[in-house]
Amino acid sequence: MAKKQLNTRNSVPNTKQTPTQAAAPKRGFRIDWMIVAFILLATAVIYWPSLNNAFTTFDDNVYVYENQNIECSASNLKVLATKEVAGNFHPLTMWSLALDHQKIGNKGTDPKPYHRTNLLLHLLNTALVFGLIRRLRFSIFVSSMVALLFAIHPMHTESVAWVSSRKDLLYSVFFLSGLIAHTYHQAAETKARSIRIWMGAFVLFVLACMSKPAAIIFPLVLWLMDWYQDPETAKFSKQLRKYAPFLAVSAVFSYLTFQYQHQVGAVADGYFSMIQKTLFAAYGYVIYVVKLFFPTHLSAFHPIPEQGTNQSIMYTTLVVGCGLFGGTVWAFLKGHRLWAFGLTFYLINLILVLGFVKVGSALYAERYTYMSYVGLFLILSVLAERYFQKGGMSQVVSGALAGLFVFLFGWQTREQIKAWKDADTMWTQVIKEYPQAKNYAYRGHYYFSNGRYDKALADFEKACELNPEEEITAHIRAVCLQKLGKNKEAIDAFAGYEKKFPPKAPVLLSYAEALNAQSRIQEAISKFEKALELDPQNIEAWTNLSASYFTVKDYAKAEACLTKALAINPDYIPALNNRGACRLAIGAYAGAIIDFDRSLKLNPNQQGIIEYRKRCEGK
Repeated sequence: MAKKQLNTRNSVPNTKQTPTQAAAPKRGFRIDWMIVAFILLATAVIYWPSLNNAFTTFDDNVYVYENQNIECSASNLKVLATKEVAGNFHPLTMWSLALDHQKIGNKGTDPKPYHRTNLLLHLLNTALVFGLIRRLRFSIFVSSMVALLFAIHPMHTESVAWVSSRKDLLYSVFFLSGLIAHTYHQAAETKARSIRIWMGAFVLFVLACMSKPAAIIFPLVLWLMDWYQDPETAKFSKQLRKYAPFLAVSAVFSYLTFQYQHQVGAVADGYFSMIQKTLFAAYGYVIYVVKLFFPTHLSAFHPIPEQGTNQSIMYTTLVVGCGLFGGTVWAFLKGHRLWAFGLTFYLINLILVLGFVKVGSALYAERYTYMSYVGLFLILSVLAERYFQKGGMSQVVSGALAGLFVFLFGWQTREQIKAWKDADTMWTQVIKEYPQAKNYAYRGHYYFSNGRYDKALADFEKACELNPEEEITAHIRAVCLQKLGKNKEAIDAFAGYEKKFPPKAPVLLSYAEALNAQSRIQEAISKFEKALELDPQNIEAWTNLSASYFTVKDYAKAEACLTKALAINPDYIPALNNRGACRLAIGAYAGAIIDFDRSLKLNPNQQGIIEYRKRCEGK
């Protein structure tokens, strides 16, 4: 038995053994569980602070706390099964998020259940990685090292500490379970059992695709595992009958994903040339290997280099990437099955996110290593075991290095969890790595939405300094000045915006309000009227314009504006109250009573309106 277990050789034994030969001794089984338990405990300790993290503004709003269908109900689950979210189709992921949904009174959605589920899924995936490597006949040492590196590597922090990365965790559970099931399918002693296990693997594959369409590469990984265990019988053409149903499901989910992403404009093939896409793909292919050993400069967002940036590093990684790919092919041709398996597993699990099909605003993302790193971890763990088995100083050196890396990775992961504490800490880290205008603007929007206008203003000032041509940034900067009571500066900012950018109704409305605050009523009226030319259905604009007319005692125009507002929404209480006040001012008491009565019917708890109505009755 020991002679047939791979631990220190390039060659791999034929694993088509009888069930008796394949069965692990009970003692070894207990040791496996003890090791897994220790790894899971260490992982839980490292990731425990993530349970107290908040949501971020990096898709968490779209997936969870601003998602109107996130509450778990039959009707919502039906919607979540068909509706795209952020251009993705992953009904199981959305259902799992809905199951976690809990409210914190009037304060919104509780993030703790989402983080707790993420951590539990990561622990489960860690155990599955250990089980998969053991099923591939590697030693306890190798299996433990792969699982431990998978559990605590800093590049995996994003997948666990970020709520919206639930899809990576959930699909990995089914993906890894399917691969493990496949190893039992190969070793089944009867045809009936083999078919049952094959069907189980197929179901797990479908569930993985329903969690994240990236699982469509599953058939390729199945073939790779077959080749690894027995290259002579693993010719793809001979196994096509077995792979065909998996390939059909992959085709269906590929089509659905393309359609969903096309709907939201996420597929932009014409934006980048093929040369640029190749450079981006090569960079990602290489940088993930570099980050495996040196996981520094981590960030939730790694943007594509801005125009004019020196891209010599891109061409360098293209050469290195070609060499890495060539090494993979060479390993296949020369029969170095460990290297071929590990490097190809890495490549297959990255192929969809390297940028050939679609390139968004991110050059690469740390979460993309969640599954792909398993192949590289396997190679490193086998090499470490070989070095350790040389004995003498080799054992001391390899043991010390392994301990050092585990400690450093665990410490860095713990630190990286702090960066995911909330949107503030997340964007602060992004800005530290990439001090670009858009990143300052993202953090500024977070501050603005939480009423921290002083901090928002500082970020928008910086964003405008770095990119004065961004009109949304210029608009929100002016609004921040207005919110802080700096109306004179706000007016100057709005005037500057007006000179540089085309007129927009929301900007003109904010501009008018700032003018009103400075008692420049006629100028404010002009801006309101211009805004309503662009957006005549804006009920708040009609109401605010009426208030300006009311201030200059032009009650007839004020009433006309409010009548137009009520034509849009007859139950708009501010318009009803203001029109009643206008009618009261001009002595049209009967009309005022009608407006006040309607308003009080909608909301009886308006003491001021009750007093106004009494004044009408006394006339």
